[in-house]
Amino acid sequence: DQIVVLAALAQCELKTGQSGRAGELAAQASALARKVALPDQPSYWVGLALLTQVDVELSLGHATRARELSLDALAQLTPTVGAGHPLTKKAAAMARPARESG
Repeated sequence: DQIVVLAALAQCELKTGQSGRAGELAAQASALARKVALPDQPSYWVGLALLTQVDVELSLGHATRARELSLDALAQLTPTVGAGHPLTKKAAAMARPARESG
């Protein structure tokens, strides 16, 4: 529950323009999720927390870092909730390289 609360609070902070605080909360969610995850096993909670960090990185204009985190989230979510889950689809969409113009 704490992971979900931290992720939700981070999203609230993002919506109010507090990217710094959102980043802190998202990092706390990820750290806690990794702490409680089984070693060498994918985790829904880690994936959820990573997607929160993706949103923070995007709000800061850090597209490359957001893509890296999305790839990690995708690796966590696909085996735990499946490719059809909305969070997995979000991670997959964010993990795709940006198209080059021109």
